[in-house]
Amino acid sequence: MRKLYLVGMAPPADKKRAAEPFPCGALSALVPLDPRHGVFPNLVMTPLLATLHSLQGQPELVTAFWEQVNAIVCDDSARRFNLFSKPSGGYLEVAPDMPARLDAFDPDAELWCVFGYWTVGGLISYLLTGVPKRSEGEIESYVREFVRRAYEKRPSDSDLPPAIPKTKAALSGLIHRFCAGDDPGGAVTLMMRHAIECMSTDKSRTERSLRLLRGCVPLPHNEAYQLVPFGKVHNCFMLGLDPSTQEERAPPPEPLWRFMGRAIHRRLVR
Repeated sequence: MRKLYLVGMAPPADKKRAAEPFPCGALSALVPLDPRHGVFPNLVMTPLLATLHSLQGQPELVTAFWEQVNAIVCDDSARRFNLFSKPSGGYLEVAPDMPARLDAFDPDAELWCVFGYWTVGGLISYLLTGVPKRSEGEIESYVREFVRRAYEKRPSDSDLPPAIPKTKAALSGLIHRFCAGDDPGGAVTLMMRHAIECMSTDKSRTERSLRLLRGCVPLPHNEAYQLVPFGKVHNCFMLGLDPSTQEERAPPPEPLWRFMGRAIHRRLVR
């Protein structure tokens, strides 16, 4: 079983509502994916408990994973970290420890769950270009171009949506498929390799970048919970389809939490 890490976006920007949190338990300063935050039960615990649900019937794996959960959900855990430093001046800048983390990342032994559109997009952008500081608009433009390049190699018989979605939740779901979906025929790997070769500033790192991205499970953050109706937004992520085009496909056979649990389970043990 791979060792699981959770990757958040950044500490909150300096706003009145994001003042230093009141001490609670052993915590005083902010920590990545802070357990005092109101979304912690949804964004952190739900995928973990969904993975545990997916592992049921495999007692050895359940025991091994539960040990990981206990380490991950400690108040201050080295298994949770942020991609970016605190936002400043409209820009997101990669945290100082990220270059060393990426150099040490072994996707054969580790799995990163990466939360949120900006985190996933920022990781792809930094991994392929080494540019540490970008605006959200620059990250979004880069990610959309990355997906467009990948779609240049989309097979005609692919079950991926025929058109690239516009909404962030759907686009995040499409990138989830690239990174964490099953790929028995190798078509998704071919698409990703093409996009990396087109977008990377160092072609010699193509295979390494591909392995690292396939060692991640992109997961939704607030974009999956701030819009209504929730089910339609969750389906955006699972199908990679915008709300206006979902009627063209049958709805997913499971709710989002089971989808996330299965994806993490699959990547943890393969």
